[in-house]
Amino acid sequence: MKSRVLQAAKAVGLDSAIFFSVSAKLWQASAGIITLVLITHFLSAPQQGFYYSFASIIALQVFFELGFSAVIVQFISHEMAALGWTKETKIDGNEPQKSRFFSLARLAIFWYGAVAVLMIFAVMPAGLFFFRSDAQLNESWHGAWIFLVVFAALHIGSTSVLILLEGTGKIKEVAKIRLVQSIVASVAAWLCITSGFGLYALGAAYAGQLAVTATKLISTYVPFIKDTLKRRPAKDHVRWTVEILPLQWRLALSWISGYFISQALVPLTFHYQGAVEAGKIGLAISVTTTVSALALAWITTKIPLFGKLIAEKKFDELDLMYKMAFRRSCQLLFLGSATIVIMVIIVGLSGHPLAQRIPDPLTFALLLSAAAASHIVFCQAFYLRAFKREPYLLLSIAWGIMVAIVAVFTSKFFGSRIMMLGYMLINAGLILPWSWYIFRTKKRAWAQS
Repeated sequence: MKSRVLQAAKAVGLDSAIFFSVSAKLWQASAGIITLVLITHFLSAPQQGFYYSFASIIALQVFFELGFSAVIVQFISHEMAALGWTKETKIDGNEPQKSRFFSLARLAIFWYGAVAVLMIFAVMPAGLFFFRSDAQLNESWHGAWIFLVVFAALHIGSTSVLILLEGTGKIKEVAKIRLVQSIVASVAAWLCITSGFGLYALGAAYAGQLAVTATKLISTYVPFIKDTLKRRPAKDHVRWTVEILPLQWRLALSWISGYFISQALVPLTFHYQGAVEAGKIGLAISVTTTVSALALAWITTKIPLFGKLIAEKKFDELDLMYKMAFRRSCQLLFLGSATIVIMVIIVGLSGHPLAQRIPDPLTFALLLSAAAASHIVFCQAFYLRAFKREPYLLLSIAWGIMVAIVAVFTSKFFGSRIMMLGYMLINAGLILPWSWYIFRTKKRAWAQS
């Protein structure tokens, strides 16, 4: 029986790393349904709007992270071709590569420490300013916002080590941690919502994730962290301005553009249409993002392997791995999207009160269609970025500008459905063909260079 299960898992490309990553996404999807029910039951419509708007504004951290995690994973995965882990959870191997690895690791820890500080002193006041004028919520939201920013900042500071571990190939271990994080975060949020502290739920979720990360790092990876902090730069070290910055500034602009592509819709709806409508759009985007993230697990868990195969110039093996992962990822996304649309239709026809808290089926379908086009673009971008290059800079900037302009105009004058129609037409009609051209051109050229 066990062998049949393993054979079945292998047939669909479900290795242990993907299993834990997908398990985390499945938990998030299942927990998301419970959270959705709790939010619509325990929170008022304006509170729902604030809840999802909080989540979108806290995502401003991307302006400080500046694509660093994607860069550091790629660089570390290349160095790990000559390195390995010891039984004492330390990195060992060729001295030049080891020196370069630790220079990267130290940079990552200090970088995310700086991001945490910037979130406290920039994102916190930005949120206090943005939400100040909305009168739809009778209760005070200030304490919940401050609580959220503090623990989100501490959480992102601690995740630098997880990013390093992921780059070294410990994908399964990190996926396990993220699974536990998801469970603890969901339970913490549910306790807040059901206890009358609804807007504190997001902050409680970050606090739960922080507790899980700290527990694992202290119990297992203290030797690794000590080695990283005490290691001083040697002759063979990575120079940020020479090696990382040329790729990172492109990724940074792409990530900032990504904020306007995916996160800005909720705050814009909040600003032009109020907290109630923002709550509907925020809930829909949350569900769509969960399904997309679940499907992307087939790609994201392969990123360090992509980098290693590129370093070893095994391009045939790289292409085979990508094609299999891409196909299964898209199949899962289609299945999940179809299921969501059917459920939304059923909720609407049944007259359930939940129908008043979510967009209509057509608006939801337009959002899911836009997400499907984005999904393909993301998969292609992950593949090409494994070459430690950023060919999507111009596309990302244009994408973000177009979405921002169309979203502002349609949200202000026409409403959410037309906003989602414009979003879908941009993603599927303009960005996806552009991405296909970049992917086919660069993939062929870089494999031959």
